[in-house]
Amino acid sequence: MKDLLLKTNNSVEEREQQGFLPQEELLQIEQEYTRIITEGIAYHAQLPLLPKGKRGKQKQRDGKNLLDRLVNKRECVLRFLYDFSVPFTNNLGERGMRMVKLKQKIGGCFRTFTGGRIFCRIRSYLLTARKQGWDIWDALADAVRGFPRLLPKPTHAQTIAA
Repeated sequence: MKDLLLKTNNSVEEREQQGFLPQEELLQIEQEYTRIITEGIAYHAQLPLLPKGKRGKQKQRDGKNLLDRLVNKRECVLRFLYDFSVPFTNNLGERGMRMVKLKQKIGGCFRTFTGGRIFCRIRSYLLTARKQGWDIWDALADAVRGFPRLLPKPTHAQTIAA
């Protein structure tokens, strides 16, 4: 599955200018995804069950849990194929949280709830500036002057397309 997803991400990157993958390639990727899932489920079905605890549901192996998530979240896993604006990984989101966790780790916590909100608001603005390709110093200067840069509000046609 890892190889399929990485190969698919390369295909998406190659066709980024085109904006879409050919229909036959999409079909081939989806069929391969289904085949891998089917083989994985068949493999786990042949394995002996894990010992049952005293309470709760029957435990499953980590691989089976992953397969279940790949089946249930198929649309989310493959979304980057259909919408090229969706990133392949969530690394940007994780990087955005890293500074907050580091601040908590070093400082122990934020002194007040309001202080935490302000910190997150500033971080969010800076991350947005970076993602939009704005000059960070200019964006900060504009914000301090009382004129923060804002993303344009989507038009009615853009909200319908989304």
